[in-house]
Amino acid sequence: MNIESWATAATVAAGLAVTFRLGIWFYDRRAEALLAVVRSFCAEVAVYHRLNADGEISDDEARELAPVVGRFIADLEALGELVCRQEPPR
Repeated sequence: MNIESWATAATVAAGLAVTFRLGIWFYDRRAEALLAVVRSFCAEVAVYHRLNADGEISDDEARELAPVVGRFIADLEALGELVCRQEPPR
């Protein structure tokens, strides 16, 4: 192999490495976003069941639940934005 072929091979290998790393980074971001949705949903369910133990949710309890629900919605929107930005909806 001559020097030009080695340079081409090195460039292609570097390009593949960068592409592979970017793929892992995007996958990691998706996985982290999905995990955030699951965690915030679990937190919402736990708070809901604690507050609804007597079968009713008072105004004060609803105010306590609202930020937990808001966190779940924010995490869900972030996941949706990440997925839709990378793959257009069908």
